[in-house]
Amino acid sequence: MNVSQMNTSELVSAATVLIENSLNTPEILSDLSPRGYDADALNSAKSIVQNIGQLTNEQQVKKSNKVSATRTFHEKRKLTHKLHVRVAGYARIIFKQSPEILYALGLKGNHSKAFPAWSERVRRLFQIALETDDIKTAFANVGVTEAELQNGLTLLNETIAAYNAREDKSGLSQQATRERTVEIIKLRSFMKTCVPITRIALADKPHYLERLGL
Repeated sequence: MNVSQMNTSELVSAATVLIENSLNTPEILSDLSPRGYDADALNSAKSIVQNIGQLTNEQQVKKSNKVSATRTFHEKRKLTHKLHVRVAGYARIIFKQSPEILYALGLKGNHSKAFPAWSERVRRLFQIALETDDIKTAFANVGVTEAELQNGLTLLNETIAAYNAREDKSGLSQQATRERTVEIIKLRSFMKTCVPITRIALADKPHYLERLGL
């Protein structure tokens, strides 16, 4: 048994066998107690195993929530992007002689692809178009209605909400992973010391070592 090379599943399985059989076999517990592994120490390690199981379940749930939130975000952004591209395309045609308007609508200059910058650029187009009568009228003349512009803002707000939800879920997933990792480190440390000491303590009792998976 090489504790250092075990994956988490193997580590938990090996620790469970060692801890449970030590606690449930008075002769083994009697031999281990004077060497730092009495019932209290073994039950503490058992709690770590239980924590890993609970945190593993939480991690899986939070990872699933993150995946779902990410999918929702991408769906919302795709819809918003599609409408933005269409309206921006009309804007570049009808305002091609008015660079100042294109600039105000966020359609000129170098553009960052980062979400915060993108969302601000999209908001500028729909917001200014809705708030400026001449621009709104020019859009209406090519079939872009006020309702469509308003829908653009609605979709953008939904996309931002989905983005924030994804970030929240991602943070929770990462926190669960960190907490689980701490418990795994504790258990591995326990096993790295407990296993060799147990082997020495029970060296003349191979049947007990076998019961403990050693």
